[in-house]
Amino acid sequence: MAAALLAAGALTALYLRVWGLGAIGLDATEAATAGEAGSLLGSGALAQLFPSARGEAQLFQLVLGGLFAVFGAHDIVARLLVAAIGVVTALATYAVARSMWGAREATLAALLLALMPYHVIASRAVGPEVLAALWVTLSLAAVARFASTERGPWVTVGAVCLGLALLTDASSIAYVPVFFLFVSHRRWTSISRGTLVGAFAIVGSFGFVLPLAYGLSGQGPLWAGSIVRALLGSGRPWYLQLGEVVPAFGLTVLLGAVGTAVLARRRRTWREVLLGLWIVVPSALLLAWPDRTFADLAGIAPPLAVLAARALAELPRLVGRELAPTTEMAVSAVGLGVLAISTAILLGMAPNIAGSAHVPGIIGGRDTARWIGEHVPPGAALLTTDRAFAGVLEFYAQRETLGLTSSAPLATSDDRPNENPDLLIRQSALQYIVWDTYSAEAFPGEADRLLAYAERYNAREIYRFEGERLTAGERTTFPITIVYEVRP
Repeated sequence: MAAALLAAGALTALYLRVWGLGAIGLDATEAATAGEAGSLLGSGALAQLFPSARGEAQLFQLVLGGLFAVFGAHDIVARLLVAAIGVVTALATYAVARSMWGAREATLAALLLALMPYHVIASRAVGPEVLAALWVTLSLAAVARFASTERGPWVTVGAVCLGLALLTDASSIAYVPVFFLFVSHRRWTSISRGTLVGAFAIVGSFGFVLPLAYGLSGQGPLWAGSIVRALLGSGRPWYLQLGEVVPAFGLTVLLGAVGTAVLARRRRTWREVLLGLWIVVPSALLLAWPDRTFADLAGIAPPLAVLAARALAELPRLVGRELAPTTEMAVSAVGLGVLAISTAILLGMAPNIAGSAHVPGIIGGRDTARWIGEHVPPGAALLTTDRAFAGVLEFYAQRETLGLTSSAPLATSDDRPNENPDLLIRQSALQYIVWDTYSAEAFPGEADRLLAYAERYNAREIYRFEGERLTAGERTTFPITIVYEVRP
């Protein structure tokens, strides 16, 4: 029965993560990550348009680049990879819970993560965070296995997984203190000092791979610059980030985690302590990290699911009286159903809220870029308002695109210095101007400047992508992107 439920959970997780996956094109961050992946292995024009190194961890990009080399640099390939990683993470969550409790808790934990709105959305966006979360979850499973068996080799396995997380996303360093704080506790008398030193050496060696590689290649300043930008970057305030992420975990998961915390007050074991530390400490560190993304907390989703599963399995203890098996099953089914409905509603809204913190992709970017790729001659150059949107055009159209300003986060294309756009247009080095509503809302002054160039050089509109919205009860159209051909 448990095996059948686990298989059903894996299929459900896969369905939720691939449903309508190609309906909306990549957003700026996704396009830059995919572009870098293609550039790493010299994938055609992407190698000319995107940097192969920006001083950051690149294990995810290396894996994606290998898939691009086999299947081509398509957005659906990138998103399917992330979706598959999300499904594997659900299975890894099963392993975590199974090392702590029984098959019932493990199956419920995997199902909860499979249906969790936050993890579904996070594992539909192209980025390294979900792969890093998988490594972190495998490390947690190894630590749990060590605690239940007190066999030292599991600490080594956990250290290797944590090291791979560091090679995937630097923010995974937030889990390192919890790992060593737990395994080095004096209650674990069976673990030798040599094992602890070896684990520390493993994690440290993985952590030094990146700076060493950049240093030996003469690109040490590039790595140092990425660290400085990450530490001095300006992300959204932590309370706004928390306000977006916490509701996305789902009511069932949150109530279940609180329920297990209540049970732990009566009888606390190493299991609740480990899960609590694995949630609280990294959350505090990651929320303090200046350069944050919506998916940064993906690593705490599995332990939250395990805590919630424990509450559902221990429902009689939680309510203080015996319950019929059918009642317990009904409560679990309702809890899972609430998660599934929440996720389905969010995915059903995707075309209307694309580009928000919850739904990856931007409407119109891919369509415009593909039109450019078909109608703009190779070698032509384009000018946009924002460098971030330029990365979307470059990935799909594979045409060089400059931006008047740059809101590009660290995960987007490189910020190449722009020459005087006015001079470039007069020299016929820039032949096309692309206006988009997203950049116009963020940078109205620069968008007006872009349109001023279009007017000054007698630009001719050659393409327009429009969207629809309700205004005073009536459906109206509005431009999302406009492509102009300039004539100096």
